[in-house]
Amino acid sequence: MRLIIAIIICMIVNVISVEIPPADYFDENIENESCPEVERAEDEKDLVLIDGDILVSKEQAAIYYESGWDGLVNSEAWSPTKARWSKRIPYQVGAGISAPVTVGDGRIKANVENSIAELNGRTCLSFEAKTCKDTAFIKFVKGDACYTIELGKPNHGARTISLAYSCGGTAKRARTPAHEVMHALGRVHEQTRPDRDKYVTIDARNTCSDQMAINKNFKTLNIDYDFMSIMHYSQWQCSFKVTFDNQEHKVPSMIFKYEGRADDVGQRLILSDKDIQHIKAVHCPSMMMRLVGGRDNSEGRLEVNNEEVWGTVCSDGFDRNDANVVLNVISVEIPPADYFDEDIENESCPEVERAEDEEDLVLIDGDILVTKEQAAIYYESGWDGLVNSQNWMKLNSLNEWSKTIPHEIDQQFVSATGGDDKSIKSNIFLSLKALQDKTCLKFPQKRCSDPYYLSFVKGDSCSTYLGKPFAGARVINLKANCAAGTDRKMTPAHEVMHALGRAHEHQRADRNRYVTIAYWNTCKLT
Repeated sequence: MRLIIAIIICMIVNVISVEIPPADYFDENIENESCPEVERAEDEKDLVLIDGDILVSKEQAAIYYESGWDGLVNSEAWSPTKARWSKRIPYQVGAGISAPVTVGDGRIKANVENSIAELNGRTCLSFEAKTCKDTAFIKFVKGDACYTIELGKPNHGARTISLAYSCGGTAKRARTPAHEVMHALGRVHEQTRPDRDKYVTIDARNTCSDQMAINKNFKTLNIDYDFMSIMHYSQWQCSFKVTFDNQEHKVPSMIFKYEGRADDVGQRLILSDKDIQHIKAVHCPSMMMRLVGGRDNSEGRLEVNNEEVWGTVCSDGFDRNDANVVLNVISVEIPPADYFDEDIENESCPEVERAEDEEDLVLIDGDILVTKEQAAIYYESGWDGLVNSQNWMKLNSLNEWSKTIPHEIDQQFVSATGGDDKSIKSNIFLSLKALQDKTCLKFPQKRCSDPYYLSFVKGDSCSTYLGKPFAGARVINLKANCAAGTDRKMTPAHEVMHALGRAHEHQRADRNRYVTIAYWNTCKLT
């Protein structure tokens, strides 16, 4: 009987073209096998950098500089393979990154790990460590600049991605590795789309006109233009200088027809929703679902794409289990049943830098952290002057929390068995439970793939920063004198409300109808 079962299993594995693993494949103690050295798919000495961060052969570069992307991709010299990456993409991290010697190397490593975690968590793709039998793979190496070598999948060997600290290791460049992976998947820069002139005005005086040329071969896949894409240039890339009043002034290379902050365009902090849509459209056709008409990404009318036509799913017989399947497919988190179990352990994740460096922040309004520059504006002209200044990151629709807000709690609170720390831990749970029970919001525990989240930590005061970060932690500081005890059990909720973007109630425009402020108070601006 066992023999029959074994034969059937082998037949099934062979039929679906999956390699039969050796008997000791899942032995936890097995060491990494030694693989024959595989040559890179390309020799970097013979390559030329084009479009800012893509290496091609000298022959291809000559065509590119003569006739742009269109001329190159339609030439016989262009040879991105016709092969497409499967949903499983092997990758390897070079020793210069995997075994960091400097702090900078360690941060590049963290950015690689977090980029891979987000791609794995939000798409159907599975980036897995390369094995000896993987003949085509992505390789991250430490270099002097950030670039990838050609677009798409190689026929054989490594599709090399070079990363340097200045462009791939800082907190502001957290998703540069993902940017280069997108090139390796075949995608080019967003501002080269054929329809880009409807959204961007290019200044002809820019310093790299070839990088600003329209690519008519860009496949938009019916996805709207995306200012927040990690594939979009910032206004300062390819910028130039002019002299006015005997002074040099830096001039942007492009002007955005965009209502948000111009400096947010070109961000490398998080994959945008449309970046994910591009990946799903090309690599995950079975995942082409969307919710339409809802207030955020977790509600709306369910539509599926069949041969490039969107259709509505009938609600007959559609139950919660079906809804959970859909939410999993479109990468919207379903809160676990044991969410409020205080004993649940957090998974081990690569370290992520905070969204803000508290050493550079100043406390205003009692418990709100802002930058020193914002604080100077606040003390000169109050909240009105601050929120209407260029230095204030306005909380628009591109920077709002969804209904699902991940969180993590400092281990010092989690492991507390008594005293003030245990009291604060209890108050955090009570606050989150009250918010969850009385609103539509959910506060699941943070996963490695969550790009932004609330982080409750032990601090010197009770404070936070207004609104959602583009990436990383929105830190909420809690201290015993303001967050411990039954009389302060909703202090964590108070700080969460700030993190959601709300200011203090007594600062309402109509407050004088309800409150008389004593002019001798000691904190007039609050």
